[in-house]
Amino acid sequence: MLLTAEATLVVGWLVLLMLMLWPGVSGWLRRCTVMLDGTAVERPQDLSQGRYFGGRRPEDGRIPPHASARQIHDLVRAVAPPYPPAFASFGGQRIFIERTMVLLEPRSSGSHCALAKSRSPEI
Repeated sequence: MLLTAEATLVVGWLVLLMLMLWPGVSGWLRRCTVMLDGTAVERPQDLSQGRYFGGRRPEDGRIPPHASARQIHDLVRAVAPPYPPAFASFGGQRIFIERTMVLLEPRSSGSHCALAKSRSPEI
């Protein structure tokens, strides 16, 4: 794909702007160029230098009682399938929450989290 002179100039300015505003972008661009032109050198990873995450537990999906709508929404999204869904306890029962939507009302001082009944097919 060939770019016109104007498009090339715009791309050049965007790259320059990114280099000035985002300190890590120069190294990132250099690594991308090496990968794209096929001169990247493969190095084996030293697994002894890393750590392993023990995995997610169902309890990680518990919604804190005083969480904000945004915190609840973010947690529900974070524990999306295939992991067990987020849940809250009401009256000794676990309520599983698979999807939320944060609604911002202009006249309101905060945000509200909307919950909808699951649309799972009936068996």
